[in-house]
Amino acid sequence: MTKDRDSQPGRDTKSTIVLAVECLKGSSKADEWTGDMLQTGDIVEEILIGSGSSSSGSGSIGYKAPFKNGKRGVQKILHNSFKNKETSIVVRVRRGRDGFAELHACVVPESGYKNKYVLRSIEDPNYAFGFTDRSEAECSELQGELDDELCLNVLMFLSLELLL
Repeated sequence: MTKDRDSQPGRDTKSTIVLAVECLKGSSKADEWTGDMLQTGDIVEEILIGSGSSSSGSGSIGYKAPFKNGKRGVQKILHNSFKNKETSIVVRVRRGRDGFAELHACVVPESGYKNKYVLRSIEDPNYAFGFTDRSEAECSELQGELDDELCLNVLMFLSLELLL
């Protein structure tokens, strides 16, 4: 049985600490990312590790939010996964109230660290991300900033198209 953290009485969901995506600087250019790529501030809802890495895939292990010990606990899961040569992973995230996205990636050691791991997209190996602990309010704020930036980029693109 899974607990629904939003249905617990007396809890302010905006101050709830969640596991969030943290895009790594220098891994890829933000303007190259598509809407289906995970973005900083996306809230991690599920992690599937193993062969197939799908909810119906045999041999895959699933972890659902809330994650025990947050980022530290997930780093331990990634370490064990890498050690056992199970590096195929699917990360499912919540973006905003109703938006969801998922990304297929592989677990790799973060350069310069012995037991710290990040994920690299299967489709675009230049796209790397990790996890961090944030409040839901911080995630909402980051997602709002990203939406504003995306709108600005679209408007600039459209205005350039009109000039041509």
